[in-house]
Amino acid sequence: MFDRTFYASSAMMQYRNAVDGVHDLTSADPVMAQAFSYAAATQRYTLRVASNPLFSDLDESISFGPENVLANRSNAHTIVYKRSCSDGLQPKEGAFQAELELFRPGADNDLLALDYASFGMYTVNFSQPRSYDLYDRRLFAYGVRTAVSDLPRTGVSTYTGIVSGFATRNDSVYPRKYSISGRIQISVDFVAQTFTGTLTLKATSGESAPYDIIIPLTQTGGASLTQLSGAAGQGRFAGFLAGPAAQELGGSFSLQIPDPAGPDYAGIINPVTLVGAAAAKR
Repeated sequence: MFDRTFYASSAMMQYRNAVDGVHDLTSADPVMAQAFSYAAATQRYTLRVASNPLFSDLDESISFGPENVLANRSNAHTIVYKRSCSDGLQPKEGAFQAELELFRPGADNDLLALDYASFGMYTVNFSQPRSYDLYDRRLFAYGVRTAVSDLPRTGVSTYTGIVSGFATRNDSVYPRKYSISGRIQISVDFVAQTFTGTLTLKATSGESAPYDIIIPLTQTGGASLTQLSGAAGQGRFAGFLAGPAAQELGGSFSLQIPDPAGPDYAGIINPVTLVGAAAAKR
């Protein structure tokens, strides 16, 4: 469908998963860059990420093509790619796996038909021979960014769409991990150059029924729609309008919330780090 470099908003989470729990969890505010591209001739996606010293051969980019598709995990809504050491990509030591999961754009996706934006998750799992795995997860939205000169100057539009994400916390006894799904709704005032919105999320751990989470989105940094910059609860949201007439939008977010499952074994409600990405249309 595309043959170009996209504008992208990406949120990052890294942690060490060991036999005694999750450790060294770090995250970062979303960043905006031209970091994702597609070549129609070879049907390959290329993702550029910040250099990671764990990988000697993965400096700043990795590509995925038809030969990397996981058919048993792909469907009409998402497509999943996987690469590993068998591809000739060798880390300094240990075993390497990288996965790219993309929400399919286009009219055939009955969950949300997108033409100018979409979202995905890039995950690197680096298994070391010393009984722990390192994970690097990037939740990102990408698309054809609306030129400033093409932004509407009148009216108010409401965008609704889909969210995907992941959440976990540092814990050596009970390291909960959550798959995040849900909806995004953003209202954009093209006259005032402002936006407000809500993330209505479900956190699923497999241990109980999903937990409901509502996160407000509030614009920060002054009135401007060049970039949708704002607060996501106690964290950050960074997004962009997409399409020749701002028909769609994409964005990613990173924040901390109280553990939705409640207190741990010691009666303490610990903070959970949550990262996610979304795309929406009006």
